This record gives sequence, structure tokens and C-alpha cells, in this order.
Amino acid sequence: MFQTTRRVLSSCALILGLAACKDDNNRVISSHVSPAGHAFQLMPITEKGVTDIMVSAAWATDWLNNSQNNTWVPGLAAEMMLSGGTDTLSSAEVLDLLDDKNAYGHIGPASDLIYGEVEFPNNHRNAVLPVLADLFQRPVFDPGWFDRIIAQTRDQATQDFPLHVQMWQASRYAIFGETPQMKFLSATDLDALDAVQPDDLRQWHKDSFAAPPVALVVTGAVNVEDAGEIIDTLLPPPSATVAEQFEAAPLTLPDRMIYLHDPAAEKSILGFLGTLSSTHDGMDGIDLVAANLFAAGAGSPLFDAIRTDLGASYGMSMELLNYSRLQRGFVITGEIDTAKMRQAQDAVLRAYADFRAAPGLDGLEDTTQRIADNIRQNMVYVSSSATMIRELLLDGRDPQDYHSIADDLAALTAKDVAQRLQSAFPQAGDLAVFAAGPDPQAFPDACVITAPEQALECR
Repeated sequence: MFQTTRRVLSSCALILGLAACKDDNNRVISSHVSPAGHAFQLMPITEKGVTDIMVSAAWATDWLNNSQNNTWVPGLAAEMMLSGGTDTLSSAEVLDLLDDKNAYGHIGPASDLIYGEVEFPNNHRNAVLPVLADLFQRPVFDPGWFDRIIAQTRDQATQDFPLHVQMWQASRYAIFGETPQMKFLSATDLDALDAVQPDDLRQWHKDSFAAPPVALVVTGAVNVEDAGEIIDTLLPPPSATVAEQFEAAPLTLPDRMIYLHDPAAEKSILGFLGTLSSTHDGMDGIDLVAANLFAAGAGSPLFDAIRTDLGASYGMSMELLNYSRLQRGFVITGEIDTAKMRQAQDAVLRAYADFRAAPGLDGLEDTTQRIADNIRQNMVYVSSSATMIRELLLDGRDPQDYHSIADDLAALTAKDVAQRLQSAFPQAGDLAVFAAGPDPQAFPDACVITAPEQALECR
């Protein structure tokens, strides 16, 4: 359905022939201002097989700064903007038209930014642009469609969540407390959901897009004149309004283990959470390499500690996470045999501490090359290229760095990774520990809860 989920195949323009059609402007990134006054970055892609145009943008938002604002509103409004029809077309007609023209749209609100993007074939531009512009600038928050979206959202919010999802919900209560950001990220307050009215969505839309985007990128089968025209059709003329942004507080982690007790659970879950610096330092690529070296597959320190030495896990992983652009971290988590939970906790912390102090980097070259190859493969897509350039802009970096992202990552040395682990990754004793399962007896000092929201008392 044409809502806020990317359509993997039909929304991406795959470049079929990288060697064909030489053009001096191909993948040249340049700065421009549209006739109406929107500043944007343009990267034409003139290779054979490229037919799509992608517009990617981000707006600053301060919705969560006001504790009186309903935290359900951003997600509901974003959903309805692109699925609720226009003044002349019903929702079904809009969906049919965009699907028929292989067009795609997405609005994604985060704590501190609102991300928006549209993609469409150049030869269907005249058919889809007016519709996309109506959806974005003049959304129809139809009461009937609104009631349907509310009902669907309520069904999703009241489903029986798996134990690991509940455990990480508890972590958000413990980290953020009773704050708008916690409510926004957790989306569990049903009374607040029931209080939302269509006028709330209209107000959010009016407030959120009053200021120009803080990042705006166009890529694909397009020249500068057409790019400016497309932007000025999609977006209202830029105003003098200065966008305010959510004031993201530093993450404060609980110093006690939090154990979510479910006597009926058949398995146990163990999780660790650590903080990292913001992406503004440009080091997130090294963080990804470090996480892969520590936890990816057989032979990694995490695998050896849990599966090989302890024989305790059904599978653990390490992943990077962002609560906002300034609030970054990582989690190490997985299912563990209940009888071996305490040993597993000690084994993971010991393996992490050893890796941080003296990382085994025998697989560094294979890891960096694999990740760099994945980046190069993603660059084949018009949409991925636009996203990469947008992210560089949001981090205050030169958009020209797009061309060297993969090569820079492939060139990382053991010294680079070791220095990053020492300077940015927290010590093992500073990791927050979370667990869930049928038996908390192995952790007598834990804050034991039976529902995620009770973690507020564990702070």
C-alpha cells in the first residue's frame, strides 16, 4: 500500500548499464537555488537505464519540545498525508495512479527531523507531480479515513508483542522517563491515541513545513532546470521562518540491570546498551565496522564467547541505533538458555571488554571490503544516492564526500578501529543491562518488573 513503507523493487531505479552513455555531468554534485528560492543539491545520473527522479528532503521539528503536544500526531499525520487522497481524487484513486506510474512517496517523522522523499519516472512527471504536490501541500485529513487509520493504529498498539520487543520498550522507559520522546518512540499511550483529532494533524502539518527544508537533494534522470521546477511544484515557496529543532538530551542509562519477568516465557533474552557520539563526527562507518568485527558470524568474539565457549545462545547480534541524530548507541542482544543467563552476562561483558582493549582485527580487510561493496551496490540506486547525500548534509559534511564513502571505509586500518574503540565506545562497566524471561533468580540485584512501563521505577 502507498503509505510510509518503501516498495523495494518498484520504487528504486536500478542502473542497468554503468558503462554506457558517458556524460560530463553524470554524478556531478552541485549546489543550486530553485526559481522560487529553495537551495538544493543536484546529482544527475545519466547512465543507461536510469529513468527515475528522486527528491529527498528533511525538515527540523520541535514537536517533542512541547509536553502538551500529542506524540501520536506526527506518525498519524505522515500516514494520512500520503494515503488520504486529494480534493479531486479519492485515496484509492491516488494509490492506483501512483502505482500505475511506478511512483513512490514517503514521510517519516523522527524525534528531531521529518524526512520526506518522492520518486517517479521522468516520463510520468507531468501525471504524478501535481498529485504529489497536493498530497504534500494540501493533504486531505478526511474524517472517515482518519477513523480507519486510528483503528489500524490501535490494533497495532494492542497486539501481543514478543518478549524481546517488550524488553526494549522497558529500556526506553528507563532511559527517557515520562517524556514526550519516550511516548513518541514507544507509542503505547492509548488514551492519547483516542484523544487525537483531525485538527491536530492539520496543525502539525502547518507547523512542520512552515520553514524550508534543512536538507534538499535531487538525483536521477534530471537536469538543473527541471530539478528546480520539480522542487517548486512539490514545495510551497520558502518562507523566512526559522525552523526550531528538538532539544535532544544526552542519554542517561540505568545503572541497575532491569529484568522483565514473564513466568510463561519459554526463552530468556539478554541485552546490553551503550552510547556513542553523534553522526556529526563522521565516524559512524568505523562504528559499523567495529560492530561487525565483534559480532558478525562464526569466529567473532561474541560468537566464540556465547556459542562456542558457553554453548548458551540461540544467536546474538550487535546493532547500531539512533534515537535521534544526537542520541546514538548500540545494542548487543539475543536469546539465551535460561539456566545460563548469569554466565552469559559475564561472558559478553568480558568479550566486549577484551575486544575494546585489544581488538582482534584479522578479519578487518574482509569486513571493510564487504561493507564497502554493499555501499557501492546501494549507490546503484537513485534513491540510495539521494539518501546518502542528504545524510552528509545533515551531518554538516561536504556532499562531495559521497564519492569517497566506500573507498574511505575500505581504507580503514587496524589503528583507526582500535583508536575509535578506545575513544568512543564505552567501557564494559558502563553498558546498561536488560534481561527478560521466566526466572530472575540469577540476578538478585536486578530491578525486576512485570510490565515495560514499570521500568520508570528503575531509573
